[in-house]
Amino acid sequence: MSHPFDIEPVILRRKPTKDEEIKKGNIQTIKKPTNVNKQNTQSTDMRKIENEEVQLMKSTHDMSLAIQNKRKELNLTQKEANDKCQLPPNTINKYENMTAIVDQNELTKINKSLNLKLKKPKAVLIQ
Repeated sequence: MSHPFDIEPVILRRKPTKDEEIKKGNIQTIKKPTNVNKQNTQSTDMRKIENEEVQLMKSTHDMSLAIQNKRKELNLTQKEANDKCQLPPNTINKYENMTAIVDQNELTKINKSLNLKLKKPKAVLIQ
């Protein structure tokens, strides 16, 4: 006859971790290709720039003169031209001094604001 307070033991087991399953051989691991994550891959152009295979183009003398002449024609200072073009401080200065690395977005803003038709110079491939 069983006693009302007799309790049968219950054994609780935790689920094995992945490492334990791998060690037992229940799970096989497969290496994923390294180029699966497209988010962290660099474009070919960036690799060429980092490896100094491509030289970025700075503003040209013709570009500098065109911006300078148009700015003077409109009686604007460099700061006023920056504000009119909605560019960061000293951007017009850098273009006029031929130290700016030409950015298509900046060039478009300059063209629209100052009514110019400047084109971005091509990057040169170094071999």
